[in-house]
Amino acid sequence: MIPYKFALVCVDESSQWRGHWPKGEVPEIIAEDKVGRIFGMYLVDLKSHTHCCEATPSYAAYFVRNEAERGYANDELAEALADYLLGENSEQVSYFHCSCFDSFPCLNDGKVQWPPPEDASGLVIPLFEFRDGEHVAMAGEVEDDEAYNKLLGEVEEYVHCNW
Repeated sequence: MIPYKFALVCVDESSQWRGHWPKGEVPEIIAEDKVGRIFGMYLVDLKSHTHCCEATPSYAAYFVRNEAERGYANDELAEALADYLLGENSEQVSYFHCSCFDSFPCLNDGKVQWPPPEDASGLVIPLFEFRDGEHVAMAGEVEDDEAYNKLLGEVEEYVHCNW
């Protein structure tokens, strides 16, 4: 049996977006005073970890999208920001040390808190599904790798369509 517990993890990636620009030359569309922090949002199985050529365990994180802390009130600028952020991420799977995600605050009640707290560099949002009239955590066990990979694909599709 293979256990699973899916979550959406938001990681503050502001420094990656703005850090490589010379001071004063950050594109206005991602300027901190305009959009606040910029988060990478990833689908993660909190019950599964791997070792990437080191003893420290890591989670495989499947990229969903980038999200700005504050969007624009103007729909046209909001759409341009979304296009800019989407177009800049080329890694579909990234690896993060488990201790990094395990240190983030976790929303256990299923309510989305946006943005993550100021003192946190990320946020873990457990995924829930609506089953038999109730919200149930996307957690449990599957028989084998084939069943797990099928489930992972279904959850990825769910997240991409609903987040």
